[in-house]
Amino acid sequence: MDTIVGKNIRRAREDQGLLVSEVARRAGLTVSGVQFVEQGKVQNPTVGTVMKIAEALGVDPGDLLTRGVETTPKVVALPRTPLADTAPEDLDALLENTRSAASSSKLLDAIEAEERDLVEFAPRHIGPKLDRARLYRMAITDRWVKLADKKREPGSNRFKPVSEIAEELDAGRESQAEREPNVEAS
Repeated sequence: MDTIVGKNIRRAREDQGLLVSEVARRAGLTVSGVQFVEQGKVQNPTVGTVMKIAEALGVDPGDLLTRGVETTPKVVALPRTPLADTAPEDLDALLENTRSAASSSKLLDAIEAEERDLVEFAPRHIGPKLDRARLYRMAITDRWVKLADKKREPGSNRFKPVSEIAEELDAGRESQAEREPNVEAS
């Protein structure tokens, strides 16, 4: 069965034109780990490992486990999301160097389009990416508001990095959880 799983993983990966390293990065696994599963060198790949690889490939885990080499896994292509795929420090640099509301507005339109595309896609495949797109929308909106409001004091236009906005969101969630009553079922 291990060679069947490996062949199905390899077929799904190659159908999408992905390198083993990209699948490993998406799945949070080592390149050699994914290679060993593909080659059938792993005696019993764990369900968790197969699920991570399936999620990285955007396929149903059952398709990877199906017996028979003839079985072709269902491939689901992720939407193209260049802004949401940007590293936080790279987005910080982009926003810090944005000097006009028009430029910020274009970024805001782009991240909102990416967010819509991700919302329409099966959420189980892209939860973390969707969260990142929403966080980035907030960061871009913050920058746009500061640049678009001509009545603001220049000193109040301090650039906020993505990490600071994420911390503020986390603090807001914690504060909201504290305010909500704890209702237990009887």
